[in-house]
Amino acid sequence: MIAMTSRSLELPADLVEFLRSGRRLDYDPATCEAGAVRLHEPDNLTLRTFASQHAASPDVDAELHDVPGVDLVAKCTGDYDPPGLLVWFPNERRYGVWDASHDFVFLFGAETSWSDIARSPARYINAQWDFDDLEREEIAPWAPSPANGNDAWN
Repeated sequence: MIAMTSRSLELPADLVEFLRSGRRLDYDPATCEAGAVRLHEPDNLTLRTFASQHAASPDVDAELHDVPGVDLVAKCTGDYDPPGLLVWFPNERRYGVWDASHDFVFLFGAETSWSDIARSPARYINAQWDFDDLEREEIAPWAPSPANGNDAWN
C-alpha cells in the first residue's frame, strides 16, 4: 500500500484536506446511479492501474493500456462495483471515471477540482453513464504526451 502522503499519488490539496477532515460527500443517493458512495479512508488510498482500450482504426482490434490512477470510492449502495466511480489520474493531473465494462477512461475537464466534485457529487459520479452536461475527454495513454508521461508510443 502507498500512503496518502506519498509523492507518487500527487493528490490535490483540496482532496487531501477533504479526506483528512473526515467529511463525506453530501447528496441525495436517489439522484445517483451508484447510490450512496463512501470514499476510501486517507491511509487506504493506493495507486493502481485501470485498463483503457484503443483501436487505431475500426479494422484493428483494440489494445488495452494500463493507466495509473488513485481509486477514490470504497463502497456504494447501487448495483455497481466501486472501482472507477471516481478516480484521480496523477499523470494527467485530472479527475475522471473508469468504465470497467468497456475498458474506457474518461477525464473531466482540466479545470475540475475536488471542490467542484464535492459541491455536486452525483453529477460527477453519474458521468460514467451521462456526460451530457460535463466536459469530458477520453484518455489517450498510447499517445505521446508529457501530460500522460509518455514521450513515445508504447
